[in-house]
Amino acid sequence: MPFEEKINTQLSPSELSTNRRNFIAGLWHGAFLAFGMALTDPTTVISAFVTNLTGSTVWVGGFSTVLTVAGALPQLFVARWLEPKPRKLPYLLAAISLRVISWGVLAWLIFTTGTQHPITLAWIFVGMLVIFYAGGGLANIPYTDIIGKVIPLKRRGAFFGGKGALAGPLSVGAALLARQILADVPYPNNYAFLFGLAAIGLAIASLGFWAIQEPLSTAVENTMLSWHEYWHQLL
Repeated sequence: MPFEEKINTQLSPSELSTNRRNFIAGLWHGAFLAFGMALTDPTTVISAFVTNLTGSTVWVGGFSTVLTVAGALPQLFVARWLEPKPRKLPYLLAAISLRVISWGVLAWLIFTTGTQHPITLAWIFVGMLVIFYAGGGLANIPYTDIIGKVIPLKRRGAFFGGKGALAGPLSVGAALLARQILADVPYPNNYAFLFGLAAIGLAIASLGFWAIQEPLSTAVENTMLSWHEYWHQLL
């Protein structure tokens, strides 16, 4: 029976337990994701770090463009390949892991490089940001599909409302923590500390999706669209 049809039928105790587990796991992910992302906000933390590295506002504008392209472009190509997959959770976990690793590597590089080679570090920063935001773009596709399958229709309002209620205070707390770290820890170790904490926050957030039990998709075809059909749909 398709998942959407089962929400109106009597669920067994095991199904109720799975739904509850998925609901809590989804809230866990949303809350800690907001915390980790607020520590490295692109309009404040990242922009300030780029300015400190290069002393140029041109670099800041260039980074904004890179982040936009890196987050959006990969989705155009991955969606065609990912859509027919009956389970998308492994691909989401891979994208999350990519983001955690990129932030962790960046924190280590900032700490070890210091202020000796600022332009080299800036280019490394570009590469790590491309990986991080490309991972976010790749994660957006399976995330929507998985949430649609594991959160029953009648509980989605409560889910997104609860996620927002948890994410708001955690984001504010992370922003205050970031300000304190930037003020108290010497440069550039303060940014290394922030990116390291963000990597930890994202790793903790990923535990939510490790706990989620994703059902197989029964309403999708197992055939991939041709590029001609796919681009026609996009247009």
